[in-house]
Amino acid sequence: MAIKRDKLLDTLDILRDQIIKDEFLQTGKKITVCSDETLKEIALKKPLKTSDFLAISGVNKNFMNKYTSLFLQVILQDKNKTISEVNVSKNAYKTLDHYKDRLTNISKRNTNLYMGKIQKKRTLDLASFDLRDGLVEFLINNRVSTLKLNPSGTEIKDELISDITSLYREINKGQKETGSYDLYIAYPFIETARVKDNFIIKAPLLYFPVKLTRTKKEFTLRKDKEKDIQYNRDLLLALSKFEKQSIDSKTAFLDDFTIKNLNNIVLPFYEQYGLQIKHTTLHMNFESFQNALKKDFIKKTKNKIEIKEYITLGRYKLYSSMIQKDINQILVSHKYNDLLEGLIDESGLYAQEDTEFSINNQTVKESSLSYISDLNYSQEKVIDILNKEKKLVIWGPPGTGKSQTITNLIAASVLKGERVLVISEKKVALDVIYSRLKDASKYAMFIDDAENKQQFYDKLKDFIDPIPPQRTMNNDVYDSEEEIESILSTFDESLKLMYKEKIQERPIYQLYKRYVKDKDVNSKLIPLDVHNMFKNYFKPLDFDVLEDVEKTFEKKKHLDEYLDYHQMIKKYPILNQIETKITRSNKLIFQEFTQALDTYYMRYEKAWFFGKRKLTKTFLKRHQEDLVFLTAKKKHYKKYIKTIMKNRTLHDYINAHLSDINRIKTKYVALSQYDLKFLNMCLHDPLLKDIEDVSNERTYLFDAFYTGYLESFAAKHQQYLYIIDKYQEKIDELNNLIDNKRKVNSESFEMALYRHALDFSNTKRIMDIKRVLDSPKRMSVKAFIDVFQLELINHIRVWMMTP
Repeated sequence: MAIKRDKLLDTLDILRDQIIKDEFLQTGKKITVCSDETLKEIALKKPLKTSDFLAISGVNKNFMNKYTSLFLQVILQDKNKTISEVNVSKNAYKTLDHYKDRLTNISKRNTNLYMGKIQKKRTLDLASFDLRDGLVEFLINNRVSTLKLNPSGTEIKDELISDITSLYREINKGQKETGSYDLYIAYPFIETARVKDNFIIKAPLLYFPVKLTRTKKEFTLRKDKEKDIQYNRDLLLALSKFEKQSIDSKTAFLDDFTIKNLNNIVLPFYEQYGLQIKHTTLHMNFESFQNALKKDFIKKTKNKIEIKEYITLGRYKLYSSMIQKDINQILVSHKYNDLLEGLIDESGLYAQEDTEFSINNQTVKESSLSYISDLNYSQEKVIDILNKEKKLVIWGPPGTGKSQTITNLIAASVLKGERVLVISEKKVALDVIYSRLKDASKYAMFIDDAENKQQFYDKLKDFIDPIPPQRTMNNDVYDSEEEIESILSTFDESLKLMYKEKIQERPIYQLYKRYVKDKDVNSKLIPLDVHNMFKNYFKPLDFDVLEDVEKTFEKKKHLDEYLDYHQMIKKYPILNQIETKITRSNKLIFQEFTQALDTYYMRYEKAWFFGKRKLTKTFLKRHQEDLVFLTAKKKHYKKYIKTIMKNRTLHDYINAHLSDINRIKTKYVALSQYDLKFLNMCLHDPLLKDIEDVSNERTYLFDAFYTGYLESFAAKHQQYLYIIDKYQEKIDELNNLIDNKRKVNSESFEMALYRHALDFSNTKRIMDIKRVLDSPKRMSVKAFIDVFQLELINHIRVWMMTP
């Protein structure tokens, strides 16, 4: 197969040649734009903004000034070619427009825009505490990092203690569930009722990140130095909408908070967005929060803007608005990625899917799977589908293996050279996936709180000078995959033969229930011999017939009775003429006759020749008419007497079964021709002549018959069915191969992430990154990512975040 060319690299190469050619025509000088290595790095990393080129090795100041715009244009054109865009439908446009507003929840229900009252478990009015001087020092003095809310030895209302306790429990509960610690001091507040927009605002201007700790009954506020002081982004977005202007992405930065900065930086910044608060000076003279009904608040603040020095402590959800920028671009261009089609406007929810995703009998090729933990069939199917599809929804209740599937998808994607972003509203779900990544987790960027700088930078340190993982196995899964495929294919074919192949409408697997194991084979009755014996007596072979025969003789007692009776009938046909319905009186006569017969035979054995003749005549004269009730016709009776005088076997048989011979005869007469064939086979076939008790082998005979057939079937399909006899051995071999592949994949997955981390620590701007990490005052997470986006996106391949 031909090696796929890099079209972007080819296009950039043409652009470079054209720049050199144009420069030569204009100045007669042959210039160097960039090296081949630099060009390859540009094509590989695909910078998407001018500043990203600073991360490319070999890009100098001259390139930045003259050529970045030309190269950027080519890269963006290439990017647009790889993205399939479709026109936004009317329903989708309406949905996005509505959703854009809801992203910032620009409504009176958003406590960042309107906080009508102090809500228990969510907010505290810090002005209610007698801590004015302490609060001021806490906010403006960098050396003061703690503030005790209820110092020991001071009196404080029980109600406030209860409120602090409730807030403390809720904030920790929220952190456990979502991973975010959203506790801030809010100060100062703006109040206004905008009549023309029909909107009321009672909102903080700044949020100071803090943590609430507890020692016994004493509560302490600590500055959260991992986060920056935040402007009220929701307020800025609401104002920008009202004033029909965009938000400056470069928000005024507050490194230190002072009264001067509050008046000279914060208030003027908000004035840019329509808050007419000029000539207002704040002195941090905190005032108690005024709870108010909305109608009263509107009357009081109608068309007025007031700054209130309320100061509260509470849980405030602060979110980024970057997604709103993307939605705005979609609404302006009227185009979006086709992956969003159907998801946004919910069209075709109940239409038939183009691709069948349900579990079916189609096998998944082992070579299409990369996994680092166990997979069941449905999980394999997901990974295989995502090799071909771009979007897929997986549904399942808790405990069905979704996290395990996602973990394997992460590894499979990284091993294909892709990047992965995992988003979950709940941090607990991410924790599960993160733990499943095991040693490779140190190369995954886990962000559960975008404001937590310390967590982000601590994690980033793992990517600098990473310790190389150790390989314990050869980096080759091809042989394992081939052997796994071979075993699975053999299993599949054997299952088809067992479950799809039928003999006389019976699947082969049902016949295997009768299969005689090696240890149970009777050496005198080899299954193939038994099978051939049955074939000689039952032509053509009919399984239904044989099942009926087996059912007829399922009890040993019955088969013994049938065999004896059948043998007597064949030897003494007169038995057919015997009347088997014998009365009680006749039974007594029969027994007296039998006693006389016993005496006769005893004397007969001892008498001489002439004595024997005399004994016979005497016996017949006395008893010849005793048993006339046994036959309907006299000739039959005479034949019976003649028979027993020569050999008493028949008489002894009747005597032994005098009470049940009628039952035996009745059932015998009802036997089918196939039942009689089976009796003949048991009595006369040479294969059974040395078997002492044939009836005791009745079940074995039928099992051996089916086994003989199965042996012939197995010999014909030996290349597949051999695996049934070696089932456990092959299962163990298969598990070992899968385990080996899983270990190789795990090591390769970790090694791939390590290589990217190593490349990260060797990027052009690595020292700039290290300086930020070592700086006591680090930029925000958002600002860092914005500056070093190219390095982060290209070399950190797994990102895990909460919204």
